[in-house]
Amino acid sequence: MSWKTLLITNYDKLSLKNGLLMVTNLKAKKELYFAMNDLNCVVLENNYTTLTTQVLSKLVENNVYLIICDDKYEPNGLIMSFHNHWKPLTIFENQIKLQNYQKEQLWKLVVEKKIENSINVMGMLGCSQRSLTMMSNFFNTVKLNDASNREALAAKVFFRELYGSSFLRFSEDIINAALNYGYTILASAISRTLVKYGLHCFLGIFHKGKTNNWNLSYDLVEPFRPMVDLWVSTNIESLLANETLHYQHRLELINLLNQSVVIDEKIHTVTNAIEIVVKSYYTYLKTASLTKLKLPTIVQFEERSSLDETEE
Repeated sequence: MSWKTLLITNYDKLSLKNGLLMVTNLKAKKELYFAMNDLNCVVLENNYTTLTTQVLSKLVENNVYLIICDDKYEPNGLIMSFHNHWKPLTIFENQIKLQNYQKEQLWKLVVEKKIENSINVMGMLGCSQRSLTMMSNFFNTVKLNDASNREALAAKVFFRELYGSSFLRFSEDIINAALNYGYTILASAISRTLVKYGLHCFLGIFHKGKTNNWNLSYDLVEPFRPMVDLWVSTNIESLLANETLHYQHRLELINLLNQSVVIDEKIHTVTNAIEIVVKSYYTYLKTASLTKLKLPTIVQFEERSSLDETEE
């Protein structure tokens, strides 16, 4: 399985040489080489990187997804393969046959796991017992399709406990910039894996945006989101000391893909866990058995990295 994430900064050029991806650092006059089958993702962080359509073709041919960032370093584009499954029509039919009651059951499980992981994170951060009790009550009262809106209520308590009562999601500040970056990295990894299994990202479980190509990605990313908040809360002082998202911060947020989570009492990297989650949803579509759906449990971070970066 591919495992490296390549972060491209400065004035770099991407090309092919002897079947390898060659990254030329023009400023340092240095060349780096990477085997395509080692790569999971390439992140382009500037407007000056040059690459050919041949490179793009080889990346998608090897199921390496490419994330493009804007001037504020926020991911705003995704390039990935769409020729990954030998029976795409069968998968599409399975997705559109999904009944409303099945979606309601699935969304209940997703929301419960997201709240459970939020509670885990709050416990790691030493949050107040009062807030933990409220979150536990939300967890225990999730209804089908989250009809009582427990996810939103839990998110309100969660964000205020972590970032203060004045925090507003989607405001233009450094905390939201870090959250947006981390969430997008995770959702992009999920999108790539969904396509690998022939699943159509726009056919969601709960999210149904008619102009949203990533409804299913946003559904399945929910249980993973609290780990981004764990990182942001742990690094809050360093973040607030900067007006924009620092290079090292972006590296560490990308590296969340290599952190550990638990599924079925076994430890997996987030990248591997995403594979398990998506495969389990693929299996659910064929079997309609809720026990087939696997979702991650967030645990304490470890010191680990599978990042290659080109800034010198």
